[in-house]
Amino acid sequence: MNRFPLIIVMLTLFACKKDKLQFAGSDIYSFNEKPRIHFKLTEELNEISGLAVDKNDRVFVHNDELGIVYQLDPESAAIIKSFRIGRDLINADFEGIAIIDSLFYMVSSDGIIYEFPEGEDNTFVKFNTYRTDLKTDFNIEGLCYDPKRNSLLLAAKGTSKKFKDNRVIWEFSLAKKMRLEEPRFLLNVNQITAINSGDKQFGPSGIEINPLTGNLFIIAYRGLLILSLNESGDILTVDKLANHKQPEGISFLSNGDCLIADERNERSARLSIYAYGKQQ
Repeated sequence: MNRFPLIIVMLTLFACKKDKLQFAGSDIYSFNEKPRIHFKLTEELNEISGLAVDKNDRVFVHNDELGIVYQLDPESAAIIKSFRIGRDLINADFEGIAIIDSLFYMVSSDGIIYEFPEGEDNTFVKFNTYRTDLKTDFNIEGLCYDPKRNSLLLAAKGTSKKFKDNRVIWEFSLAKKMRLEEPRFLLNVNQITAINSGDKQFGPSGIEINPLTGNLFIIAYRGLLILSLNESGDILTVDKLANHKQPEGISFLSNGDCLIADERNERSARLSIYAYGKQQ
């Protein structure tokens, strides 16, 4: 009997268990415990979908049905201001937001990217749109900025026949204003769900790069998971989001603290903050 394949499998499983405990470097997030801080959000944000933090640690969010952006107070989650995209209110399935210096980007589930500046309270801003020409099967659910490649990453909840058991992270070049043909990352659902105690569901709902480690974090409402990947796309950690009902947005403060936004689901919508580098 050839014992070498068995040994390889055992070593792989051991490595997965080890990676599940600690991220690259020395930072640890206690996702299995209650967050350090959590705020109940106003009913106006029951359908919260996207979450982003700018370079000055200002927090912005949006709902998934209307083109309105809200700035939140990170100390209380109270709404500081709101502004809308376009003179006429846009109805679309918005699923992610990213901020790059003075420009904001939002993406709809059908892969249309909206580019616009920040607006004052109760005003509207002009916008540009860029098509990614992705099939609706992909169902885009997350957006973030990759500063090293000057691109936007788009997380797909669905898939196509070509990619079968994988979930795709697509890349949109900001220099060329076009989606790159090849996926940036492929996430194997079978590999992820095998670690997730047999739960066969996995569908990304938010994505963000940690500014301190450079690792990519992905949250999944389907499966209630949070993953971290290195720049090569290798999965470093897989953890359950045991204290979340419907995680839809993720971002980070400059000190590394992780913010997760939950849409209303059996309880109020909320914003949770997990401390960076120490237990809760």
